[in-house]
Amino acid sequence: SFDYFHRRRLELTDVEEGPLEEGVSLLRLRTGQGTIACRWHPAEGGDAAVLWMFGAGGGFYGPAGGLYDRLARQLTGRKVASLEVNYRQPGHLQSCVE
Repeated sequence: SFDYFHRRRLELTDVEEGPLEEGVSLLRLRTGQGTIACRWHPAEGGDAAVLWMFGAGGGFYGPAGGLYDRLARQLTGRKVASLEVNYRQPGHLQSCVE
């Protein structure tokens, strides 16, 4: 499908959630254009969240050697959830932003 600017929209078709381990669960967001790996840091009783996006190279351990993970873990103590989102196709910038 297309949006108003004639780009393909990324449509979510399914969400797979792994078990909660050390306060984090792995999510797989299934779309018609591929799977997006995520890490979910839930925060019970909170009503705010942070969305963390990684660099075009992909992976969950940058920048600064896991900064997003460390901050997400600190924020859950303040009732702020976090979602770390990996690139759908690391290293292929154009397809990642379509």
